[in-house]
Amino acid sequence: MGWTDRIGLRGILLALILWGATSTAEAQPMQSADEQTAAEQAAAADAALEAEIQQRHRGFDILARSFSKMKSSELINLKTYTDAEWAQLEADVKANNAACRKGDAEACLAAGQAYESGDGVWIVSAIFHPVPVVPARSPIAQKRPSDPLPTKTVPASSSACYGAGMASLTLPPRILSIAGSDSSGGAGIQADIKTITMLGGYAMTAITAITAQNTLGVQGVAPISPEMVAQQIASCVEDIGVDAVKIGMLASPEVIAAVAEALSGIDAPVVLDPVMIATSGAVLVGPEAVAALREMLFPRAGLLTPNLPELAHLAGRELPTHAAMVAAAEELAAATGAAVLAKGGHTQSERITDVLVVPGEAPLSFDHARIDTRHTHGTGCTLSSAIATLLGRGESLPEAVRLARQFVLQAIEAAPGYGAGSGPLGHQAVRAAQPSAVRAK
Repeated sequence: MGWTDRIGLRGILLALILWGATSTAEAQPMQSADEQTAAEQAAAADAALEAEIQQRHRGFDILARSFSKMKSSELINLKTYTDAEWAQLEADVKANNAACRKGDAEACLAAGQAYESGDGVWIVSAIFHPVPVVPARSPIAQKRPSDPLPTKTVPASSSACYGAGMASLTLPPRILSIAGSDSSGGAGIQADIKTITMLGGYAMTAITAITAQNTLGVQGVAPISPEMVAQQIASCVEDIGVDAVKIGMLASPEVIAAVAEALSGIDAPVVLDPVMIATSGAVLVGPEAVAALREMLFPRAGLLTPNLPELAHLAGRELPTHAAMVAAAEELAAATGAAVLAKGGHTQSERITDVLVVPGEAPLSFDHARIDTRHTHGTGCTLSSAIATLLGRGESLPEAVRLARQFVLQAIEAAPGYGAGSGPLGHQAVRAAQPSAVRAK
């Protein structure tokens, strides 16, 4: 008798049912584990989404609460916006905040993503950088470049304060100043570093000469070798990189040639302040150096910023009227291909008018009331380095000139009063400057 006969058909069926039940029981835990894993993943995703919403909510809430404070902080970059533009920006912040408060995940996350490259970054960057980033879609985009600089992530402590949507700020523009050192700190490299830093840039230097000077004059000069000047430039450019260049005092044809060669492969705007004439009227560079500038560096520059005596020296004639100054600037622009900002501060007029001449375009004038002060040491250096910083940041040339002039004027007003002669400017005070007559309209 076979084993099937002994247990019978009913026993076989019962054994099959029990086996199936056992197999099902063994498989069931595996299926439950899969389902449990999926559920946990879904729950984790929901929790992450909720955390993201709450984090963005906190970021927008901070912005909304601190908006009025930032608006009244008198940062120089915030002064260029109208009340209507401020109102639009504030309305956007409140609308985005409301979306997060209502728990509208899609709207909240969309708003956060917009702020990562938009006006939220602009507001937060205003705290750290005097020149904000504004996206092309912004109502004030026409005042800012459409292509922002590369972004970086701020430290976790900062990100936590402003929310995930606030985690991107622009890298500072890299500005190389090629100029002489002023031991008293009012002009030259020292003025350039202060200006670049206060305008949110990263300052690098190639020192062309060391001077012993103060507010009363220059007591000594020690030139730097052309090779060393070139090596300084190469060290900066090859490692850090450069977004704009400011050139100041270059006293010899050899140094001029070294600088021209060092800049030959650099694709960045160059602002050249042709330091040729001292405040006393003395000529600081010889005819060979002037010829070298004309031949090697003027065509390389994007902007030349001569004051009235320097422009007259380059023109080879006196410039007794505003019209004569404009004509000389147009001639220089046509001859070099560079834009020329002719500075009218050496006139006797109650109003100072600077004229920007771009080849092929109509002259553009900037003017302001003369400030009655003797503390103007380093104004030319400050203006040219400010323009370079703003160009490196992406501003158009006219806008860079306008904002740079505003910076200089407020630095003059904030001069600390040091020295018995022509004193230094108050670069350090511009960021927190109080409202003044030079506030941008």
